[in-house]
Amino acid sequence: MFLGTWSLSKIRITIKELYGRIKIIRDVSINLRQEKIIRYLIINKQIDNEVCQKEYHCIKRIATRDLTNLVKKNIIEKRVDKKGTYYILP
Repeated sequence: MFLGTWSLSKIRITIKELYGRIKIIRDVSINLRQEKIIRYLIINKQIDNEVCQKEYHCIKRIATRDLTNLVKKNIIEKRVDKKGTYYILP
């Protein structure tokens, strides 16, 4: 396996670090939008419901369902602070 470095928009992530996360994702059933959310999180580190709606052109109910589903499958973690709720990779 290639262990190089991937760079996109000044973000550097080693392939080795991503491999474990990608393997976990393949073992669970997720839809295409949820897969895109995970890819977004790998690059941007966090996402909230509003960003999810704008990025993936869906209504609030759908964004909430997708994010909640990923939390239930232990793929992402839900965090709450004074500004609101956001989601991160564990």
